[in-house]
Amino acid sequence: MRIILFAFLMVFSTQAVAFEIVMRCGTRLGFPENIYKYIQEGENKKVLRRLDAEWVTWCQKRANTDELIAKGWGEEDAAVKINEKGAVCTNLIPFIPKKDFADQLVFAGKSYVFQRETILDFEFFTRTVKEEMFRLSEGIKPKKLAPEYFTCDKVRSTETSSTTPMTKSSNPEFSQKIEPSNFDVEVKKCWVVDIESPAAKVTVKVGVQFKADGKVKAGSIKLLEHNSKNSSAAKTAFQAARRAILRCQKGGYNFPEGFDTSTQLILEFNPETMR
Repeated sequence: MRIILFAFLMVFSTQAVAFEIVMRCGTRLGFPENIYKYIQEGENKKVLRRLDAEWVTWCQKRANTDELIAKGWGEEDAAVKINEKGAVCTNLIPFIPKKDFADQLVFAGKSYVFQRETILDFEFFTRTVKEEMFRLSEGIKPKKLAPEYFTCDKVRSTETSSTTPMTKSSNPEFSQKIEPSNFDVEVKKCWVVDIESPAAKVTVKVGVQFKADGKVKAGSIKLLEHNSKNSSAAKTAFQAARRAILRCQKGGYNFPEGFDTSTQLILEFNPETMR
């Protein structure tokens, strides 16, 4: 009896969720796009990136070259933390520059540590890069760099599980039926932007479409127009609006029965009326 029970438990324990998401992310001008894969098998999670037509481990240390050493760069250290449908890669590189970079307040002969933090979100399909230079001795601190936000498109996702399917839970923030005309009011509850950044003065209009289950259709969030001459600020404002739409959707928006989810809704994010 014990053997039969043990065998049953072994079989049951293998019936864990297997999940895979592939997304394609934007990057800096002139750089190739980045493609990432998130894999979850039970409690095991890993992230890969596409390189030279094959999948390789994401967040690896960069090899130091004679050219980099000559410029003052030291040996890189890399660490990765993988969460539920998300991952963070932190790179630390010691740097003793051979010349001044006055615009960044970085000076020759001083000891610094360059930190790059790359955040991949496979739930809301975003890629965020935060870079900062730290001075290891007393003196002028390097100029702080603004985070960069990139949108990603879902290429594919698969999920298999032999456990009993869960029923779709209602979204507590949208337990009431949402009239499309009031949709922007609801979404703005999730809108967050740095009030000290240029993006805090930019108004953007965004178009979005939905699937039948009320979730945002992949790749459908588009910047339609903005009122800024600063393209970088406009892009940051659009990213804040996009994150608000994705963050508020949770289990899917609860639209009125009969609402055509394929219809594009146009939302205006105006900082002056949203605070």
